[in-house]
Amino acid sequence: MFMIDTGMTRCGCGMDDLPALLSRIESHSSLRIAALGTHFRNFRRTGASVRHEQLTRFHNATDGFAATRAGKVIRTVANSGGIFFAPGSHFDMVGRGFRCTESTPPANRT
Repeated sequence: MFMIDTGMTRCGCGMDDLPALLSRIESHSSLRIAALGTHFRNFRRTGASVRHEQLTRFHNATDGFAATRAGKVIRTVANSGGIFFAPGSHFDMVGRGFRCTESTPPANRT
């Protein structure tokens, strides 16, 4: 998956570098971009306006690229917070994230 930094600022290609990097990857016949993704900033601490801004950036960065691939590139944004609280972020695939894979067993299990 090719990650795009839409505001998290810790992973992914920067928005300014994206067009040139996608073009460079596509120029190699042995490479194919199968998926484009991004992550929301801290879902619990940011409001809907921040998520909307990130989704707008992701749309602007990927809509044209995805349209020219006619369904051959998967786009993903939502993690578990997005699954539950941001249905507009579902795109083609969602990640199950921490909330769906709790790392601590329930108190009644050993």
